[in-house]
Parts: sequence; C-alpha cells; structure tokens
Amino acid sequence: MSRLIPLSVKTIDLIAMPMAKAASKPSVKSYPSERLMCDVDPLDSLDLLHLTASNASLVPETILLFWSSLELDHILTWLSRAQPLAQITLVLQLLATSILPDSFGPVVPEHSKSNILRQTKSEVMLVERLLNLLFDVPQLLPDEEPYTASELVQLRLDVLRLLRELCTTQHGGHLLATHALCVGRLVRLLHDSVLAMYAYKENTHNMTLALVNGSVLLLAHLTTSYREVVDLRVRLAAVPSGVHKHLVALSRVAFHDGVSVLENGIRPEVKEAAHRMLDEHLSLEEGDAVVELFPSAG
Repeated sequence: MSRLIPLSVKTIDLIAMPMAKAASKPSVKSYPSERLMCDVDPLDSLDLLHLTASNASLVPETILLFWSSLELDHILTWLSRAQPLAQITLVLQLLATSILPDSFGPVVPEHSKSNILRQTKSEVMLVERLLNLLFDVPQLLPDEEPYTASELVQLRLDVLRLLRELCTTQHGGHLLATHALCVGRLVRLLHDSVLAMYAYKENTHNMTLALVNGSVLLLAHLTTSYREVVDLRVRLAAVPSGVHKHLVALSRVAFHDGVSVLENGIRPEVKEAAHRMLDEHLSLEEGDAVVELFPSAG
C-alpha cells in the first residue's frame, strides 16, 4: 500500500485537480488536455484503491493503515460536483470502507489533542460534502450529454445509503447527530422526495420511494437514539422553511391512506416512524390541527 496509494492518488489528481480548478473559474475553462484525458482514466485508479481497501478491511490494522495514507483534501476534491458522476459514485463506495469504530474517512495517525481536533474537523467537513451531494448536480464537460433523472436520483440514493451505513457505528451516528446541518438537510431531502413521489415519473418513482423510506428511517434513528444532542427546532432552523418542510413531509408519510398507487411502497415501519416523530415534536394543539387535515388519521 505504501507504493500503490500515493501513485494512485497522483494519477487520479492528473484529471481531478484541473477539473476542480476549471469548475471554480468557469471563465478560464482550464480542462485537462484531450491527450491527457485519453491516456489517463481516473476510474481505473479509483477501482484499484477500492479493491485494495476492500481487501484491507478484512484486517482492522490494515484498513486503518490504508485510511491513514489518504488525505482529506483529495477525497473532497474527488467528491466535488466538478467531477464526473461515475467517479463520485466510486468514491462513495470507497468511503464505505472507512467506516471504522472510531473514525470515518481519512485518519489523522497520531492521537494528540490537536490531532483529535483535526480528525473531528475532517469528519465534519466530509459529512458536509456528502450532504451537499444530496442536492448538487455534477457538472458536465463541454458537449457531454446531460445526466438523466434516474442517474441523479441514484446518486442521492447512494449518498443516503452511505449515511445510513455510517450509523452502524456509535461514532458515525453521533457524528451525523451532532452535525449542524445533517438533520435539516435530511428533512429537505424528505420533503423534496415526497413532492417528487406525487409528481409521478415512471423511470424514477421506485427510487423516489426508496429516498422517502430511507430518509424517514435515518431521521427517526438520529432524533431518537441521539435526542440528547439533537435540538430539533435549532436543526430545522438551519434550512429555509425547515419547520414547514418537516411538518408537511412527515404528515404526508404518516397519514397516507394507501389508496393512491403513488404511495404504494411506503413501508409500514416508515409510516410508524413518521408518526412517532410527529408525536414527539408537536404539541397537543398542533397535533389536533394536523389530524383535522387528514381523514385517514383516525
């Protein structure tokens, strides 16, 4: 790994760094040269890194060494919206191997107090980049065909899946629960997904239902398991119209009557989780007002 990782990183950056710079200065458009694009495929090196990390994950000390050899700046660059969608997807798969009992993403090797703070800051920045990907649309090279709606929804599903996998460790769940933007962004994702569910599109409807199910369950986990660190009103205030989106989205999920074919696919445990979150958040008067709006509320 001591030879493979630095070489792979340099190879990926031959394309990724110019792409990021071109995106930050659109007027310059300093994309990699055509010859370089033909000679170097970052996906090959990312595949190799992913294969190496997957094998390294069989031994705790080895996967820790792997992630101690990568730096945050590279991962953030590879995950930026300036990169191709296929590359972002591969980096998400790579990051899944970094979910360790005490860390997520690149690891600061030494455990001094200053390095612990660096590790925490690194993880917070990485989560924020992932949250941005729930809404960002990756940029295209000139003359490239636009991404399809299915590809973009699949990206959101891949990010959401990684965030849910992160909650398989206490460290990862606490990281998401204490992040200032996470709960609010998930509420926004849920609200947008509920609206998209009712604006039926054949190619993406099932994936949109998966976004609704996954975001409700993740929200329920964070607000229940980590309620001591999640001040919901503060977290909802971090996104525009957060309180409104939270109420509308959860109410539509909790009180759907199952008659509309558009709602088929919302799982029973998801409906129950939405009910519980509303019960915990709303006062009696607010709850009564919501119930009056939905005949199926009983």
